[in-house]
Amino acid sequence: MGDAQSNQRVRRALEKCVRKIEKNQQQDGSWNISGGWAPILGTSMASRSLDQAARKGVRVEAVTMAKVDEYTKKAQTGASGGGVSAVAAPASAGVALYQNAQALEQMSRSDKDRKRNAKEIGAITAQLSDSKFVNGFGSMGGEEFFSYLNISDSLHRAGGEEWNKWNNQIKTQLVRLQNEDGTWAGHHCITGRVAVTGAAVMTLLAERDPVVK
Repeated sequence: MGDAQSNQRVRRALEKCVRKIEKNQQQDGSWNISGGWAPILGTSMASRSLDQAARKGVRVEAVTMAKVDEYTKKAQTGASGGGVSAVAAPASAGVALYQNAQALEQMSRSDKDRKRNAKEIGAITAQLSDSKFVNGFGSMGGEEFFSYLNISDSLHRAGGEEWNKWNNQIKTQLVRLQNEDGTWAGHHCITGRVAVTGAAVMTLLAERDPVVK
């Protein structure tokens, strides 16, 4: 911010945001607060935000992150305790893309996470060859854009053939969907150009992000 006083002010604001996010976590570990069309995105954005803040040295309660980890695993696992659930949770508006993209991002943040969740990650990644799964709701809303961001960030961390294939595919699709004025817009539910353009740009630039081991 240019000077120590401004930096401190921003830091206090960040810490205040973290405390607010932690305070509003639900009992099941999610942030699936009713009222949204696909509240699983609230869980995704809250969890991602806390993880990033912790990496910047902000205190984040370990129990908060443990609860969302447990929520994600339960949501992905069928009653038998094996594999990835074939039924999308109500919090994802019944759209498997939203739920599985959130889970993929949540379970792949470090080398340790990727090794521990390799089976689940592999099962979700295999779905990316299914156009019906990737198309999500069927028309492009903000939920699809934010899900693509989750997938890109996740696959970029591990790299390899799956990442290269997905990155080329999604960048081609996003360029095709760009409006003449340079923005992107959703066509159902989340439609605001600011939010959707932000998600699209971050997805296009995911390959430039430093990989956390």
